[in-house]
Amino acid sequence: MKRHAVLAILAPPAALLLAACQQDEPAAEASLEESAPTMPASAERIADLVGARGGQAEAQIMARGFTLAEDAGYKTADASHSFWWHAGDGGCVQVVTREGRYAEILDADPAVCRGEAPATRPAATRISETLAPFGDGYPNAGDPCRRLGEAPATAEWLDDAATLVGCPTQAAADRLGGEVVETVEGTVVVSVPLSTAERAAEMAPFVEEMPDPADPDTGYNATAPVRCGFANAAPNRECNAGVKRRWGDDGTTLVEVTKPDGRTRAIFFRGTTPYGADSAQADGSAGWDFDVERKGDTNVIRYGPETYVIVDAFVVGG
Repeated sequence: MKRHAVLAILAPPAALLLAACQQDEPAAEASLEESAPTMPASAERIADLVGARGGQAEAQIMARGFTLAEDAGYKTADASHSFWWHAGDGGCVQVVTREGRYAEILDADPAVCRGEAPATRPAATRISETLAPFGDGYPNAGDPCRRLGEAPATAEWLDDAATLVGCPTQAAADRLGGEVVETVEGTVVVSVPLSTAERAAEMAPFVEEMPDPADPDTGYNATAPVRCGFANAAPNRECNAGVKRRWGDDGTTLVEVTKPDGRTRAIFFRGTTPYGADSAQADGSAGWDFDVERKGDTNVIRYGPETYVIVDAFVVGG
């Protein structure tokens, strides 16, 4: 009997201990919740800045506790990308600015803002080589769009009353103000109208004017590179050319083009109309056909397997 009494007396403290442990569990859970780290700042916190002008929005984003991560930003063809971090909670956001306004605000990897990881940039879209791109940018050097030359893929859109341009993005194409004619392998093809005056002005930097009568050393009134092609290839090359205005007694103008092999091809004009070229048995040109296609203020001259593209401004002066 005494043994049972001892057990009865010991039992309640064990039960009390168990109960006490059970009562402490919610307190422990509450403590864990209180010590859990806060979530990083989200793009949602500043989403209202989308559409705001860059300068105004920048003041607002800084007022909300964000600091620019100066080494993380980059530019793409149509946008500027900047990264901002929040010192209070370590959050990182990416701001995409287009045409001077915040266009997008996105969550970003905090490691990018801390300088511990590079930003993931979108793959650059190249101008398709099938479109024969040339130049360092359009309308200015360094711009993302490029002029397009003569190729099977561009033949139906080439027009010397307009400049054919390829752009890597729709936004870059829209800024040119021309007509989008097609998208080829990711390149947006745009036809930008060009007036005769603009065409002459475009040629001006390349034309070296000489006094009339002809320069005594070269015999030319002007020299300039002209587009040329050989062996039935598209005229994507440049050949040096010189013009002798009123060269013939009948007022004929002579344009001499120096070919890659050093030989010259003479082309004869009445006014701005080409009517023939020199021929020789030696190079087989004696039997070649002479064809002219008029495009705006430009003549595309096909003489056998050779092609020359010559603008009026070069022939008659401007």
